[in-house]
Amino acid sequence: MPFGQLPIKCRNGNGWLIDENKKSWVNLKANSKSITKTLIDISVEDDTLRTKVAKRMQEYASYNEINKSKNKSKSELVEELETRFPEFVVENYTFDEKSSYDKPLDVSYTLKAEMEDPSLIYIQPLIDGIINENPFVRETRTAPIDFPYQIHQVVLAKMTVPVGYEAELPESVILALPENAGKFSFISREANNRISLKCDIVLSKTNFNAEEYAYLREFFETISAKTTELIVLNKI
Repeated sequence: MPFGQLPIKCRNGNGWLIDENKKSWVNLKANSKSITKTLIDISVEDDTLRTKVAKRMQEYASYNEINKSKNKSKSELVEELETRFPEFVVENYTFDEKSSYDKPLDVSYTLKAEMEDPSLIYIQPLIDGIINENPFVRETRTAPIDFPYQIHQVVLAKMTVPVGYEAELPESVILALPENAGKFSFISREANNRISLKCDIVLSKTNFNAEEYAYLREFFETISAKTTELIVLNKI
């Protein structure tokens, strides 16, 4: 673990500080975050779709990824990606084998797929590095919700519209939780045949009571719906 941080299983609210001069309760979640920043570059050429992903994980995002990947070979990690993305071939996979808990972890790879119908192309631009599934499936909840750390995820995706195509983009949206507990922004733009999308998720509050569950569930439902929306390329 990075100096000054605790394993996730120990992050259960407050801890009692024992010191010769001062004894007090301390917040065990203070200054703890899971940060992921992802760059995605998409291209369509010769009936082939390529998606280049470069992901940097910091703090608990890095810690979780290192723990998940340790003792696995590069081929095993590639196989896991191929299982996640069965319609793609995984190329140029890199993982910082000298990574440690106290510095960012960089992972990159390319996904390649041959297009069956190049006249109509569907592309999921935010394919990695972002929440794309709502963890809250139940309609109601009586217990509080406790996140072990704050969450910050940013994805920047870009692509050039191929010659002879026109693009349909997902609509932009901005959503915030009450009392600055969290914010979600999804911004899509097209200018001069260049598409850019920026998705930003911030969850600054880590503990929600049962009465807050409904709007927290709706918040994550909106996120999962928007981050799985597609770019559609129509051949003119």
